[in-house]
Amino acid sequence: MAEATVLERIPVRVAETILSACVDGYHPNIANKWGYVAGMALSALGRLAEWTGEKRFNEAVKRHMDVFIQEDGTIAGYTLEDYNLDHINKGKNLLPLWRTTEEEKYRRAAELLASQLVGQPRTDEGGFWHKKIYPFQMWLDGLYMSSPFMAEYAETFDAPEWFDEAARQLLLIERRTRNPQTGLLHHAYDESREQRWCDKETGRSRHVWGRAMGWYAMALVDSLEHFPVRHPQRGQLMGIFERMANALVRAQDQDSGLWYQVMDCNGRQGNYLEASGSCMLTYALAKGIRLHYLAEIDIGVVERAYDGIKKRFLTVDAEGLHLHGICHGAGLGGRKYRDGSYEYYLSEKVVRLANGRRSAPAGQHRNGEAASGGRGRASGMSQENMLTMRYPASWWRNMWREGLPSGNGMVGASVFGGVHEETVLLNHEGLWHWGRKDPLPDVSMTLAETRRLMDEGHYAEGSWSLANALRERGYGTRLASRFPLAAIKLFMPSTRAFRHYRRTLNMETGEVSVGWTDGSIRYVRRLFVSRADRAIVYEIGSEGCANQEINPEGRKGIGKHIEVQAGTSHCISGEIGLALYPSDRLGDTPEFKELAESVVTSAKGTFIRYAGRNDDGTDFGAVLRLICEGGSLQSTKEGTMLSFVKARRALALVKVFIRGKREQEWEQLERELSDFPENCEYDLLLTRHAELHGPLFHSASLKLNVTSGDVRSNEELLLEAYEGEAPDSLVRKMWAYGRYLFISGTAAESGPFGLYGLWGGDYRLVWCHHMANENIQMMYWHAHVGGLGELVPPLFRYYGSLMDDFRGNARNLYGCRGIYIPAGTTPGIGTPNQIVPVILNWTGAAGWLARHYYEHFLYTGDVRFLREEALPFMREAIQFYEDFAVVGEDGAYRLYPSVSPENTPLNFMPEDGRQLAHPMPTTVNATMDIAIMKELLTHLIQANRLVGGPGSEEERWMRMVERIPPYRTNGDGAVAEWLDPAFEDRYDHRHLSHIYPLFPGDEVTRESAPELYVAFEKAVRLRRLGAQSGWSLAHMASIYARLGAGDRALECLDTLAQSCLLPNLFTLHNDWRGMGICMDMPAAPIQLDANMGWVNAVQEMLLQVSPDMVKLLPALPERWRSGRLSGWRYHTGRITVEWDRDAGMFHAKLEAERETDILVSLPPWAGECSMSGPAASVQPSMLGPLFHAVRLHPGSQLLIDCSP
Repeated sequence: MAEATVLERIPVRVAETILSACVDGYHPNIANKWGYVAGMALSALGRLAEWTGEKRFNEAVKRHMDVFIQEDGTIAGYTLEDYNLDHINKGKNLLPLWRTTEEEKYRRAAELLASQLVGQPRTDEGGFWHKKIYPFQMWLDGLYMSSPFMAEYAETFDAPEWFDEAARQLLLIERRTRNPQTGLLHHAYDESREQRWCDKETGRSRHVWGRAMGWYAMALVDSLEHFPVRHPQRGQLMGIFERMANALVRAQDQDSGLWYQVMDCNGRQGNYLEASGSCMLTYALAKGIRLHYLAEIDIGVVERAYDGIKKRFLTVDAEGLHLHGICHGAGLGGRKYRDGSYEYYLSEKVVRLANGRRSAPAGQHRNGEAASGGRGRASGMSQENMLTMRYPASWWRNMWREGLPSGNGMVGASVFGGVHEETVLLNHEGLWHWGRKDPLPDVSMTLAETRRLMDEGHYAEGSWSLANALRERGYGTRLASRFPLAAIKLFMPSTRAFRHYRRTLNMETGEVSVGWTDGSIRYVRRLFVSRADRAIVYEIGSEGCANQEINPEGRKGIGKHIEVQAGTSHCISGEIGLALYPSDRLGDTPEFKELAESVVTSAKGTFIRYAGRNDDGTDFGAVLRLICEGGSLQSTKEGTMLSFVKARRALALVKVFIRGKREQEWEQLERELSDFPENCEYDLLLTRHAELHGPLFHSASLKLNVTSGDVRSNEELLLEAYEGEAPDSLVRKMWAYGRYLFISGTAAESGPFGLYGLWGGDYRLVWCHHMANENIQMMYWHAHVGGLGELVPPLFRYYGSLMDDFRGNARNLYGCRGIYIPAGTTPGIGTPNQIVPVILNWTGAAGWLARHYYEHFLYTGDVRFLREEALPFMREAIQFYEDFAVVGEDGAYRLYPSVSPENTPLNFMPEDGRQLAHPMPTTVNATMDIAIMKELLTHLIQANRLVGGPGSEEERWMRMVERIPPYRTNGDGAVAEWLDPAFEDRYDHRHLSHIYPLFPGDEVTRESAPELYVAFEKAVRLRRLGAQSGWSLAHMASIYARLGAGDRALECLDTLAQSCLLPNLFTLHNDWRGMGICMDMPAAPIQLDANMGWVNAVQEMLLQVSPDMVKLLPALPERWRSGRLSGWRYHTGRITVEWDRDAGMFHAKLEAERETDILVSLPPWAGECSMSGPAASVQPSMLGPLFHAVRLHPGSQLLIDCSP
């Protein structure tokens, strides 16, 4: 081969022919869609640019790719959910573009394509389906589309697992398609043996298609180019390449040097020499020889082939160079069925390449070959765990409501996202102010008076007896409020109007970033709250900000995310400081003014000191250290902020304190911050933090349909949800986000999660206390099933710290032993505070919380916890009932006063229709109170037996159970909210308290009480939609899930998304816009309980756990056709479930960590199932064919495999 002919004339002429067909710089067949053919043409142009050094070819590649690659990394015209391997091929061009430009969009787009491969449907052996529409089928074509991309991706981003995946696919399909007689590979393989085109014994297609052989040969050589020399499977890949090359030599036509369309039928009538396959095989062999993969193949084989291509297939005219003799295309199966016969392969049209209108491998030759390759940096980000926003926080005067949250469980940071003026709000879980705790007077004598009035029918008067007695004695306890600790304020100059604004949250790491373009400069700010270093870490930088002369030592700098570009001078400048966050509502009050006057801020050197005064005279505050790379740094004239000028980047490190003497605390924190080296790297600090954050976030996983490639912003997702159905990606993202908020807002050593998390932005926020008549319980329902049980003990520690208050409450309010827990509490204040009947007269909080204690034991098996913490709490809770409950004339208990939070019976509502919040909530035997007492007794009896407790106690509790009255059904056939018929049901209310036996309790199930089950279903269906709140919609979704009504459950979440979601996905108590699908209030307080409730509702739809039963996919919505959950928990182990209803596939795996003896319920659509496990015992159940009695020993597994 003459070098001038191969390297100059043909490759350049082919490229020029392609580019000559461009209109305004764009080729009509390359810029028209995201496809693999155009991708090959662009790869060829890129390699030609690499060889010739001509930028015009690279510019053409970038120009055409930019038609599709959006700034946020999304790909126009690409649909991940198609799971089509052909769609990967064009993405190979992203990797060299990333390496040469380092534009973030190319990296994100590559990660998007990689996420498709993560979820690509597979055969049982792990082989990729060619497309979702071709189930169980592997095609040789798909190996070229995907394997080189995986190998180059692995090399570019230092992700070795993708080398393993590429090798797995290449080896598997070779084993399944190779003909042992010829050594050639048949076009495809059908694992199911269902397709007419396959051999029913081997699964192989009938023939060897030349182009398919070419696809695989190119896939092999292009992948090997990137493999590390020491990769354990590299040798095996080279071995099969050598074996295959020898088979290709045997199949080569000796006269022409080319290969036939159907390679296992050389010389058969009608068969013809085909151009594309011949070019592909020539390319693969030439490259294999050049890279020394092929030791025994003579170069003459390639030369004959290349000469044959030029002589038979190439022509030149005024329009350029053209390739003839190309099979238009061939496939298998499909709507117009392609049976893979010899006649079929000959029936496809034969076309030519004209003006580059159909690209082919001949245009990729360099030394007779196409080229690819590259190097790059590591990266990692799953789109499904990203929140992306196109707006900054925008709620007028309450910007904190739309901040993006980060936290380490103790300290929270909320990023508003302003370009010129940025605010990062800081909170600490232990900072509470403005509480007041009065001694609780003994007003227990009022209980008798209250009951007398109620017995006489004077319910309204009796309702106020206790509250009035406290008010008359001047009792005025007031709960404390969470306080914002400080705000980081940052001011940066702007030269032009911002463009391409993005604010993102990576839930996998807890990192919040804000980016925008100003002129030609891309600014990026990143922040996280470190678990490892207990500090807020905040990096400020810009792409293109790197005057290398400022950094003669050649340090890497403080962050690798924003790369240094030598020879440019665009640098960052600004002012940063710490300040008291202003109050939107209380700025003119004496309390806030006193607080503001106590605040001191000073800046000196590289530090900023900040402090304010606590109620008890101690101080709270923070220290900020600013490290700048290059430029100048000094304090402002006022001495309160630090000014940095022309720095390449800046790193702010902040530590806080909540109680102490400011001077001492400042000095201590400055010493701690000084321990960070001058050249500390942001990414290293992030890695340290992510190693602690990541295991919590990834303790459970969920896939719903195919959502991992949905890169739409929050705003776009909410707009779709507003049409009536929340997109699957939003449903799944909300599940992940609720978990993220939980792990970021509480920690093993902190207090319990609060209604505002660690991101509240004012000084007496509505309902910022811990509320135990629904809210705090809802925030913990999801924890154990989702593998977050280690974050539950702070709940017990918090209530345990207030036990003396609770005992005093029981004694002084009701004259009872045991404990009475008010609905609302804050740290140090466990005495009554909301002196109104609807709160004060409700006695069920302790019993409801006791359920959480017992559940924690069931999930952990911690007998010490049961004996030393749970049982003592439960005993004191039941002691209250022992003294409080009254035995009626019928021998059954009467609990009164009794409240069904926070409802009033219909016949006690104002007759004139006035809207009063809680006109008369005080009743006899609210269903919830009875249910809580019954459940508490049941758990006590079980727990007492487990620890070998006194038999006398058990006998007493069993006698109490016998006095529990039965639930009542009303005239509508629904479970009544009050057992006493004197109180009429009112459906126009948000609380669902009387559904407690069904959920969150597990007393009533379809199996245990079918008639009562129907009555509970009727009761929830009668609740009026417009009366619901954000949290009650989440609660209702969980109830419908318990009822097996997955579509109704999902509809509740749809409504929640329409009415009570902010753009940052914080949930609200209510709508405020008069839309009629949720209760309407002038204010719309944030309440993150609905975020947690969403998590639980999704989990209830997919897995329901009780002590004796595990239900798999018990309420699967029709919209969730496929999915996978893993790492989820039942009481004694872990569970994985995977399903695809359209394919009739259902798999599950139960892994026992302790002795397991349960019933397992399967979904009715799953079909016949096989159950296996070496140490598993599976027996049929009397409940029917869907139920199986399962016994497992610790460490054993049960595998369930179902088919239709």
